[in-house]
Amino acid sequence: MLQQIRVPDYFKIQRVMAKITSLLLLLISFAGFGQGIEFSELTWKEALAKAKSENKLIFVDAYAKWCGPCKTMAAQTFTQKAAGDFFNANFINLKIDMEEPDGRAFGNDFPVRAYPTLFFIDGNGKLVQRAVGMQRIDGLLALANEALAKGDNIEEMTAIYEKGDRTYEFMTKYVKALNRSGASSLKVSNSYLASEPTLTAEQKAMFLFEAATDADSKLFETMIKEKAIIIAKVGEEAYNNKVKKACLATTDKAIEFELKMLLDEAVKKAEIGLTKEQDDFISQAQMSYFKAFNESDNYITAVENYLKAIGKSDDVKVRSTITEMCGAFPKDVTVIDKANKIAKDLYKHQESLDNLAMYCNTLVLAGNKKEALKEAQKAEKNSDKFGPEDKKSLEMLIESLEKGI
Repeated sequence: MLQQIRVPDYFKIQRVMAKITSLLLLLISFAGFGQGIEFSELTWKEALAKAKSENKLIFVDAYAKWCGPCKTMAAQTFTQKAAGDFFNANFINLKIDMEEPDGRAFGNDFPVRAYPTLFFIDGNGKLVQRAVGMQRIDGLLALANEALAKGDNIEEMTAIYEKGDRTYEFMTKYVKALNRSGASSLKVSNSYLASEPTLTAEQKAMFLFEAATDADSKLFETMIKEKAIIIAKVGEEAYNNKVKKACLATTDKAIEFELKMLLDEAVKKAEIGLTKEQDDFISQAQMSYFKAFNESDNYITAVENYLKAIGKSDDVKVRSTITEMCGAFPKDVTVIDKANKIAKDLYKHQESLDNLAMYCNTLVLAGNKKEALKEAQKAEKNSDKFGPEDKKSLEMLIESLEKGI
């Protein structure tokens, strides 16, 4: 599963094949894909500062463009919703091309001998964890949890708490560690606030920011009342991510306990708590709920609302939504037909190779293999707009469709 570092010229063909492979993977696999890991465009110095201010670790995917396992992981693991939900909430995420100047500079401090190499680094630039080789989703999440746990010693902190330490600094750290570990901090948090500790307005707001984990709680209601203070301290993006995470937790409970009222509560709190992008987030929460209970009509309505909120300009999000639709209801004719219509409109809006592959994909799933081949062949006749690599990928797509007919 490792890709040893070699002279880049050797991999000229590999760069072409990697894109072809990505298209083929797109043609045969849908399940589990959604809004994946959001990789930041921050510089390394900016990422360190952000990690330190938000008390988070930095996740670094150290890769090379020609690396096959890197391409596969980017296409199949990083794009999964489970990865996005966990990493976007807990880490500052960076992708670093190790053959570019920034990558070579990073490699001076964190050497890489094989690709991909994954790093977890704290805000002081200290290495917390490193792993070499491609990871599937379960392995990646396990690594992430291990990295978080290395920074927290729950048993030791619990002993300190039981001895009576109730200082703001310790309580904030303890509650955050409990939440990271998956243990409930609700009792500890409520008990601390009920004791009426002497706190500044900022300290109270930031404690609530760490303590609130579910939108259907008093802690969350109190937290969003302090949004102005919290945003001034951590920024609007971090605040909104916290609100989204809490609303998703309540959505998950709605699914687990089959309670639509909890979904409604999550929607209500998102409307009040978020400062932007309320509509697209709410639609995604509703999509998750209706998908879980196989309510295809309501699911399609939620999809339509989501696409209306994000617009056609974001090709990646639209393709990701189409992918999720086909994975959620692979045998539902109505959903597949809707996915096909969305893909067709997307391709008409922007005739890119990725959009063509998605359109052909939905045609195949809808049982229209000949139409998919026809569209691909039509694109081949007008392929002057494609570069050499895209042309080769298109040829491979056509060959794959021909074999499937």
